[in-house]
Amino acid sequence: IVHGDIKLENCLVDESNDGTSFNVLLSDFDLSRSAAAAAGISGSVASFQTTRVGSGTPQYMAPEILATQSGATAQRATFASDIYSFGCCVLNALVPMAPQQMDQTTGVRSIPDAVQKSDPDLHALLQRVLVLDPAKRPTAMELLEDPVFNTEVLLEEAALGRKKDQDRVLFVIRIMI
Repeated sequence: IVHGDIKLENCLVDESNDGTSFNVLLSDFDLSRSAAAAAGISGSVASFQTTRVGSGTPQYMAPEILATQSGATAQRATFASDIYSFGCCVLNALVPMAPQQMDQTTGVRSIPDAVQKSDPDLHALLQRVLVLDPAKRPTAMELLEDPVFNTEVLLEEAALGRKKDQDRVLFVIRIMI
């Protein structure tokens, strides 16, 4: 399913009974559409379930959806635009006080310098996700292979007592569970 409006406000957090983990669930599927519709497969009921062109929350919208480029036409949400929105969510969740700046020419969200200094792996992930060309964005499966989401490495680092990595381990594992 292409969600079409991924943002922090649409993430529901469900804590486990023992308080050791939580699940992040997406809500508000008003702008979503099926994978078949996103792929342009016609002749099925799924092809009628489509997102509205240019809809969503501007701070989380991919540049191709915002159509900020001169003369560009707004497009419907895609898997790639959802990945871009996910990157905005990660940035907003981990650096909530950072200014939400965009390149005025491309509409691509800027990554604060503080992210590079404090967490190079996270910075590299955001650089892969927050790019202008949707074809260059990773898929959800490719994201799971990123070092930021590699739980084996993160758990190993946490066992070594690295405070920064422990904090990231807890955050990442809670998101994934």
